[in-house]
Amino acid sequence: MTPEDLWILLDTERRTSILLPLPNEFIFSLKECLANITNGEEERAIRRKVVNLIQRRQGKIVQLAINNTPMLSLLSVERRLYVEIKEACKTFEEDMLKELNGEA
Repeated sequence: MTPEDLWILLDTERRTSILLPLPNEFIFSLKECLANITNGEEERAIRRKVVNLIQRRQGKIVQLAINNTPMLSLLSVERRLYVEIKEACKTFEEDMLKELNGEA
């Protein structure tokens, strides 16, 4: 992955409301890209893009989990977030219903 590839990925993620699939080797490729950067300012710029990409994907994953939309193409770390949010939402719903029924 090059810095240009990252920019294209971020720009595409910005322009669409759907969660785009990332290649399985995304994290490895990104680590390689960062390891090859020698300019401190360029590294900071790339890291800002990565944070922006993570935040955009995180927001989309939260919405998908809340809406209980099945997801197939997630990175393992994204899948964990998705599952944890779904479980938290289910627990919340159950707790609210118990509270409403006077069972809490």
